[in-house]
Amino acid sequence: GFKSLEDILNGFKIDIKKGNFPHIWVDKNKLNYIGVKPDIKYYNDNITLDEYNNIPLNNWNFKNNCEKYIIADTKGLFEAIYKFHISCFSKYNLNITDYLTLPSLAMGIFTSNFYNEDHKIKLIKGNVEKEIRTAYFGGMVQVLSDKVINKGYAYDLNSQYPYAMLNDMPIDDPIFSTEKDLNKIFGFVYGTIIPPSEEELRVPLLRTRDEHGITYFPRKPFKQMIFSELIKEALKYGYKFEVEYSYLFKKGKDIFKDYVLLHYNDKQNAKDIVIKSMSKLLLNSLYGKFGMKEIESIIKI
Repeated sequence: GFKSLEDILNGFKIDIKKGNFPHIWVDKNKLNYIGVKPDIKYYNDNITLDEYNNIPLNNWNFKNNCEKYIIADTKGLFEAIYKFHISCFSKYNLNITDYLTLPSLAMGIFTSNFYNEDHKIKLIKGNVEKEIRTAYFGGMVQVLSDKVINKGYAYDLNSQYPYAMLNDMPIDDPIFSTEKDLNKIFGFVYGTIIPPSEEELRVPLLRTRDEHGITYFPRKPFKQMIFSELIKEALKYGYKFEVEYSYLFKKGKDIFKDYVLLHYNDKQNAKDIVIKSMSKLLLNSLYGKFGMKEIESIIKI
């Protein structure tokens, strides 16, 4: 990804250069400084010796150099934003100034270019939304081994969220049900989760929250709302589950498939860092947008 504005300018192939400025040398007593240029140690790590030597030794003017640096920064960033805007408009017919954040832009891209009206994704409110949200924990990372190895290989699983987005998704209106057969349920189900012993499963898989909202992995039975497909998977590892009630949904197939595959292929085949980074961000931003709380502001005077 991008580490600095300079990376962005280079990635977008923008001719405006950021320049170099001795940030850590500056304090309030030097705002009117004119004299010998600051030592190279005060500049950022990217400056080369040739670049430093090309800066005149004497009559180095703080105000003039600061203005020059800020103007180059601003113009360069504007050019980068404009190029990104042109790219989005030509590809998706969207104006980025209509969106405040990257996740909202990702949602705009999905709804205007990839959303199938036959697969109705519902905005759920009220008590049903509150109950379903208790099953929402976000991503999970666990250390499965405490053994120290001296030699080995490092592996990285890429694009796990986009991969999960290829699964069947709950769509249409939720229907309350007291069906007890878990195999007939697709949606969110409430009941008693009975974890396996430590001998059966050394590292527990399922989480809950205590009265303070702290997430933990219980070893004793606990009641929890959970996504049906997650508890079905946990049963394979020794968990048991007693159903009380559920909210049934229709299965939505390939809801995000076209969106995911397009941006994943863009990321994999990108010839420059810009397309690669933007495709990755758009891939990872959409899924979380669906998990945001719908907060309605009420202003009272």
